[in-house]
Amino acid sequence: LRRSGESPALAAEIPDARKPGGTRASIESDRAIVLSPVQIPGRPVILAVRSVAETRAAVRRDVSSQTAALALIFLALIAALWTWLEVALNRRIRRLVDAAARFAVDDLEARARLGGNDELALAGRAFDAMADSVAQTRMRLLESEERVRLLLDSTAEGLCGLDLSGRITFCNPAALRLLHVAHPGQLLGSAFYDLLRLPGSEQTLDKAWVDLALQTRARVEQELSLPCPDGTVLAVHHSGGPVLLQGVLVGRVVTLTDLTGKKRAEEELRKSQAQLRMADRLATVGTLSAGVAHEINNPLAYTLANLGYVAERLRELPGTPDCAEVVTAVEEATEGAERVRRIVKDMKTLSRVDDETIGAVDVERALDASVNMALHELRHKATVMKDYAGVGFARANEGRLVQVFLNLLVNAAQAIATTQPDHNEVRIATCLDAEGRVAVEISDTGAGIPEDVLPRIFDPFFTTKPLGVGTGLGLSICHSLITAVGGHIEVASKVGVGTRFLIILPSVAQEPAGAAVRPAA
Repeated sequence: LRRSGESPALAAEIPDARKPGGTRASIESDRAIVLSPVQIPGRPVILAVRSVAETRAAVRRDVSSQTAALALIFLALIAALWTWLEVALNRRIRRLVDAAARFAVDDLEARARLGGNDELALAGRAFDAMADSVAQTRMRLLESEERVRLLLDSTAEGLCGLDLSGRITFCNPAALRLLHVAHPGQLLGSAFYDLLRLPGSEQTLDKAWVDLALQTRARVEQELSLPCPDGTVLAVHHSGGPVLLQGVLVGRVVTLTDLTGKKRAEEELRKSQAQLRMADRLATVGTLSAGVAHEINNPLAYTLANLGYVAERLRELPGTPDCAEVVTAVEEATEGAERVRRIVKDMKTLSRVDDETIGAVDVERALDASVNMALHELRHKATVMKDYAGVGFARANEGRLVQVFLNLLVNAAQAIATTQPDHNEVRIATCLDAEGRVAVEISDTGAGIPEDVLPRIFDPFFTTKPLGVGTGLGLSICHSLITAVGGHIEVASKVGVGTRFLIILPSVAQEPAGAAVRPAA
């Protein structure tokens, strides 16, 4: 090796480099020298010299390439990690949060439905399970509330919830109807007891009573009055009970029951009882009338016989004005006694309550008997007009038929308010209809029957007459007696003009043997 220009450090390394296996290097500012023994024939050592700047540049290039590769790898890893976080974590978290937010605003179908087995997936499944449970509970609660609402809406009683100050917090449709309010908003917050009154009073309820009704834990029962906008007053039954929450009184629930129907039924019952008592008295009178008629008939026979004897003897006396007046008086007395006998006979016909024989009845004779008994009602009110067509016999019970005709004639007389018989008329007519049945028409020029009342006049105990004047049973009994023998009864009326009853009875050619039957009472 040439030593010229060699540095001392290199010179020191050469001896060691000559040794077998020895390798030495000298790095200076502008070069690097590596010494290593190599077995080459003829030459023991080769010296290789390279510029340090070139080496550094190469190294820099290698390092730059490696750094760039590492940077790209690192960026790729970061991108992959971000993608994983975005897909596997952030999106799933947002999905869970979104499901929770929708569920919080009553979207009971909101679910996270997260897949996987990580902690977030477990949290998502736990949320879904909780949502299912809450949704089922909510559904059962809604169904229960709907059942309660239907019960409250369908009840006929008015229900109102009150707070401790008596303000309305709830009301059902029946309460709205009772209080004549169209919408609950018109009632909510109103003072409930300001709407009610004590029966027969126009003053509001006493404050002490209201305070007791609100503060007591006992049920308060009271009949009260409810003024209506149209000026009428409803009778209502008030029933108020406490509402307790964990033993603490928090309000009251009040039931209002409309007593109008009950009051009406009680009044109808009272009238019916009075009418039944009247009917019982009339039945007793009817039963006694047969005996009374018999008792009257015996002395009446003596009276008529004696009057006939006196009249006959008076006619044998010499004619004088005084004697003629006495004869006239006796004849008038005889005529009156004969009329009494006819009435007694007709009463006996009417009073045969145990005779239910159905047979041939002379219809026009039965009409005459009825007129005789009703004449005291008719003579001062109307003129009785008869238009008989000679219809003969009808299938009926004589006593029952007289009862029907008498009832219709008395009703006609009572329908005429005036006492001017020349201006009013009760007309009785008979004829045969197109089918050969006996038709009897009894009409009057009385007050008439209102159209809304007409369909009910044959109902038992229905009457438009004052209490004590009628029982409400007459027309009902007439209807049942006529239909029992195969006939029917019709009515037509106009207010201010009058009323017409038409009775149709099956006719018979001749009087057959009677058959005992029991017509409907």
